[in-house]
Amino acid sequence: METTVPPESESSSVISPIRIGRDEMNLAEFPFAVLSKVASHDTKTLEFDDIVTMADGTRVERRWVVTGSDRFGLPTATDEEVYVALMEITKDQSFASRTVPITRYDLIRRMGWRPDGRSYSRVEMSLDRLKGVTIKAVNAFWDNKARRYITVAFGIIDNYVLIDERRTRGAADSAVCQSYITWNEVIFNSFLAGNIKLLDTDLYFSLRSPIARRLFRYLDKKRYPNKRSFQITLEKLAYEHLGMTRGYFPSQLRRKLMPAHRELIARGFLEAVDYGMTQTGADKVIYYFAPARDQTTPSLPPGGDAALNALVDQGVTLKTALDLIQVYPLVDVWAQLAYLPYRSARDPGAVLVQSIREAWAAPPAFLEAQREREAVERAQRASAEQVSQEQSDRSRRELYRSAAKAIFDALPQEEQSTVEQDVRDALDGKYAYLRGHEDHPVYRAVYNEELVKAVVRMYPDQFRELVGASEPLSRGG
Repeated sequence: METTVPPESESSSVISPIRIGRDEMNLAEFPFAVLSKVASHDTKTLEFDDIVTMADGTRVERRWVVTGSDRFGLPTATDEEVYVALMEITKDQSFASRTVPITRYDLIRRMGWRPDGRSYSRVEMSLDRLKGVTIKAVNAFWDNKARRYITVAFGIIDNYVLIDERRTRGAADSAVCQSYITWNEVIFNSFLAGNIKLLDTDLYFSLRSPIARRLFRYLDKKRYPNKRSFQITLEKLAYEHLGMTRGYFPSQLRRKLMPAHRELIARGFLEAVDYGMTQTGADKVIYYFAPARDQTTPSLPPGGDAALNALVDQGVTLKTALDLIQVYPLVDVWAQLAYLPYRSARDPGAVLVQSIREAWAAPPAFLEAQREREAVERAQRASAEQVSQEQSDRSRRELYRSAAKAIFDALPQEEQSTVEQDVRDALDGKYAYLRGHEDHPVYRAVYNEELVKAVVRMYPDQFRELVGASEPLSRGG
């Protein structure tokens, strides 16, 4: 079976959505994992063969041999998800190094798994299988620099280190206590040579079946700008590029592919699927691509614009900031922005991204500053309440004095004399030392206060009528 292979490069990709990853071309062309989500120790090797005709007419026989480790076995469909998430993280870090800092929490969030102990263990098992697998590509590994197929044996990742970030989250030395993976040198050089394509990871992780995900990665590699369809023989697709179990009749393969086709049509990747026959009588499948999704101008949640600008101001790339705004609650984003000045971060943007994805706790310095702020705010509120109360008391005293004076001035002369005598008697009893100093300012001040009290006591009804208070102060001052 033959097909013509046009030149492929990342520039041939479609308009990128907001959440965008990368996929290595060779790993999208041939399977490196079984379709089952459970590792099987009965099968240790997978083999795939085909023949392609290059643009210049050269025929190339390709063989792709995948061997799993004795201890961990072949990679599974779950491990393929981990690979896609690792590629997305590596893209976010601009393919700066073979060694890529990771956390299991971040991987789990990207893949939509439940953040529990079982998922943490699944990530570790996936990394074991991705490290243990060996791929021998016989005239089947596209060398983007040499622009030809070569024979090479390689792995996917060379090593990994896992730190329990749940115990080190938010620590000052979190950069030292960092999990990471190291890509295999051959595959990483392929990244750097540009033999990668864009991958809509939003769409990928929304697909439910392993066949749908594998088919999406393969067909996405065949969808060039303005290319509306792609056709391939049914058996070649199923056996050599999807890794389905061999030996099915064409009708059985159609039934097994049907759920994946329905998913890809429902998700807007495919427009339709058709079947036909080649000139040699082989069954073929024809895929019609839907127009590419355009998410370059996404809608943000209310308040998202301000959060987006704040993230970008701290050095977060626009695409990563958009992803954070769409995936994580704004309250969590703003919380980590508030914590950032207290983390002593050498790379604020990187620390901010990681802290949002891993939901770091507030640093101790922030909590201490918060306690100090709250203490100051409490003192300020108490002071403000005291000032307000004092102002209210002064206003009431002025009102009482005015009311008492008005009542006193309206009294007949005899009653005024009675009130004044009552006041003098009170002063003689309380302030005997002021006797004989009636012209002293202190005496006059005390006299006026006692006069108000006397009027309030002797004419309560008139006083209430003037001040509108049901219970006026028992004292005037």
